[in-house]
Amino acid sequence: MRKIAVLFICLLALLPLSADAGFSIDSYSVDIDVLPSRAAYISEELNVDFTQPSHGIIRDIQTVFPGVRAKVSDIQGSAIAGAERNGDFLSVLMGDGSRMVVGPVSYSLSYLYDIGSDRYRGYDEFYYNIVSPAWASGMSQVEFSVHFPYPIDADRVWLTYGPDGSLAQLPVNVSQDGMTVYGNYEGLPPYNAITLRVEMDDGYFTRSVDLFQFIPLIASILALVIIIILYIAFGRDEKIIAPVRFEPPENCNPVAAEYVYKSRVTQDSAAASIIYFADKGYISIDGLEDKNTRFHKLKELSTGSLALSTVFRLLFPGGPDSDTALLQLTHFADAFQSSMPSAVKNDMKYIYDRKSLGVSKVAIAVFFLAVIASSLLAGFESGEPMLSFFLFVPLLMLFIIHHAGAPVFVRIFFTIFLAVFVTIPFAGLLSQSFLYIVLPPFLSTLIAPVIIRNIRRYSAEGRKLRSEIDGYREFIDKVEADRIAKLSEEDPLFFYHVLPYAMVFGLADKWCDKFRLISIQSPDWYAGTFVYNDFRRQWMHDYSRMHAPRSSNAGRSSFRGSSGSAGGGFSGGGGRSW
Repeated sequence: MRKIAVLFICLLALLPLSADAGFSIDSYSVDIDVLPSRAAYISEELNVDFTQPSHGIIRDIQTVFPGVRAKVSDIQGSAIAGAERNGDFLSVLMGDGSRMVVGPVSYSLSYLYDIGSDRYRGYDEFYYNIVSPAWASGMSQVEFSVHFPYPIDADRVWLTYGPDGSLAQLPVNVSQDGMTVYGNYEGLPPYNAITLRVEMDDGYFTRSVDLFQFIPLIASILALVIIIILYIAFGRDEKIIAPVRFEPPENCNPVAAEYVYKSRVTQDSAAASIIYFADKGYISIDGLEDKNTRFHKLKELSTGSLALSTVFRLLFPGGPDSDTALLQLTHFADAFQSSMPSAVKNDMKYIYDRKSLGVSKVAIAVFFLAVIASSLLAGFESGEPMLSFFLFVPLLMLFIIHHAGAPVFVRIFFTIFLAVFVTIPFAGLLSQSFLYIVLPPFLSTLIAPVIIRNIRRYSAEGRKLRSEIDGYREFIDKVEADRIAKLSEEDPLFFYHVLPYAMVFGLADKWCDKFRLISIQSPDWYAGTFVYNDFRRQWMHDYSRMHAPRSSNAGRSSFRGSSGSAGGGFSGGGGRSW
């Protein structure tokens, strides 16, 4: 067994120190001065033996890591021919583009390497690749020294080596004053790393303030402030006085009433429109059997309302020559929901002041400038361009959902879903350093749409209509039973005249309850067993039923390593010939 172990060690010793890189490194010396801010001055000395004609060495310094974009400055050294950005690396060319070299050549390189503040909670750390696993050439000798601004604990220093991810340990040397870590090692094969990790108490490094990192927070707050100012100056209406009235406003149908009252139309208007048409003598209904309902056209619709004309066309898709239609109510409601918003907005565009509508568009532009800035910065700072996409798209969807005034449970579900959509792909990145970039625009997206939606000041005509609608709703909500009984005696179909408006105001159940002790005459436009419970169960439920999607939760875990792994630190990079 001992002979096999000796043979294995001999075979490792015979491994080549170059993997056809065109050169080998006789010695690589690194001297690092760590600053209190966690940045470091790095000096490198390379003695290179070129086995193939080359102009020199390209030193690739890695600057982009998950959650970190390092900055390299103050580049100096011997025979530096230039430096250029190359993806996640800064490539420094050392040599001479006008001539080729073969054999031993020495190079020196120094630079300031800033990886930003340590954002780990509970501790600070210095995690650095003395040698990166990206070097295609082996190194005969590696020497390094790292000088710290304050003493460190020797028991919290780890030095790992080997391929990327290796946990193999090397002995580590710490000076007596605890301020320098150093080492000297021989025979490092190609694509092997030496990585130093030092853990300190929280607060060891001075927290540097980078205003650039606070752009998402500043942009989000500034956008909200501007939007609030625009709302106060151009969107906030004076209090509307609504005297109670016993009839709906003149020429105001249920769809228009819901739009003015809620600033949107819902599936409640679909059912209300059908009852409204029947009550006005435009259609009759055969009854509710299975999932289909048969409608008969009694006369053509006579109205200037695009919304009502659209509803009528949906009821009778066969056109003017069609007098009968058999429809599935849920399909009708879906078609109504997709086609109605634009139609009713066209009908009711006169109710808002034009200047306030223009200001609301400015507010939307201000908000999206802030979101775009935050999204682009997230991708840039993290070194993960896809984060910009994974942040901007959910924020756009959230804005649309909240601005449209979707039901509360829909907004809650999609808020949770889209938050998870962003968190899962970038969980490690976000938990370490980018919550402060993602959270501000995410929170502002929950607030801004609500404010922007209300930057719509009523015109004089719109204010009058809103007052009349509010007064009519007050009547439906507060009218006493004895008053209803008297009105029903005067008009046996009074229940059906009011019902469409009660439905769009969210008072349908309450309106039906008021008639529990009052006899309701069956209308001649409905053929079937039109009893109270049947109506309540079918019309009030089937038309307006919505299915809430299921929500999901996702957890997130934090990580604090013990010794680190080879190749897992910052900087490093590699080198190649050119």
